[in-house]
Amino acid sequence: MSPEGGYIIRAAKPAYPIDSERCETHMQARLETVDGKPGTVMASVGSAEADRQEVAVEGSRASYRIGDFSKLSLSTAGAFGPLAHVPADTQAVGLNAQLDALELCLKCMPHPLAILREALCVQWLIEAMLVGKA
Repeated sequence: MSPEGGYIIRAAKPAYPIDSERCETHMQARLETVDGKPGTVMASVGSAEADRQEVAVEGSRASYRIGDFSKLSLSTAGAFGPLAHVPADTQAVGLNAQLDALELCLKCMPHPLAILREALCVQWLIEAMLVGKA
């Protein structure tokens, strides 16, 4: 497995503030799996708007989206619609699910968390994107 976990960085453009002691503020990247499937990363921090997290997986027959920690929705050609009840505090639900998974991991039981090798590959990928590539 490559250090970047099976992804090829086709382009990556991080943005940094003028103060060189601070971290990146934006990222745009185009990735590709080793078998040619595309991926896009768009990220930003430090704006006045409320926090928002979103991951979308687009397919030829359906697309799924997870937003705000635990809102799962589906699109089969139109607008995304919820797949499950949306809790009032999605952040608390997501964080509690992570803690529950960590407890399973510490008890050496099956869990959905990344194993060390997977997590390290993600770290390598992020570090490579932060260097940038035209």
